[in-house]
Amino acid sequence: MPRARQDAYPPNDSDMKTLAEQIKREFGNANIGHFANMFVRLNHIVSSGVNRHIVILIASAMHLSWAAALLFAPLHTTGIQLVLDLSFGSHIIAAILCAAVSLAAVAAIFCRNLTLFVFLVLPQQFLLIASAIGAVYCVIDGKFADGAIYPRPFIFVDQIYLVLLCVAHGWQTVTLWREREFADRR
Repeated sequence: MPRARQDAYPPNDSDMKTLAEQIKREFGNANIGHFANMFVRLNHIVSSGVNRHIVILIASAMHLSWAAALLFAPLHTTGIQLVLDLSFGSHIIAAILCAAVSLAAVAAIFCRNLTLFVFLVLPQQFLLIASAIGAVYCVIDGKFADGAIYPRPFIFVDQIYLVLLCVAHGWQTVTLWREREFADRR
């Protein structure tokens, strides 16, 4: 009878402990066994968690890149313009806001409390909504936030990622919320 693939199901805690014990026996050193246990746990988090949280991680990377760019100068780009307006034109405040929102969303991935998870992810969703509104406004207005005038279809194609990311992030947040809510009921 053929065996099922080992990677078909994510490993559980007993699988990780067994693997860590095997590595510990092979090396015969408690420190290496501890390192192996940490490595196996990290691998489990990355392999199962990244796929489930990919949109949150992509949005966080985008917001961190915006924060880094805003530290140097006020960028008048479509995604950032509304954030700059909300922070009274201060690019430093906008950079801090983008970085805080990004790091809070990453922290939410590791949070077990459902209410805290929601409150850590919602600011990122609000920032994505603001960016999507800016993108839609630019398409309607027929020019980018920096004033460059292009045909509306060009702006639409160039800025649609902000709207799609906003929708995907909202979808993933609700899905994770429902998963955790269901898990808490059990």
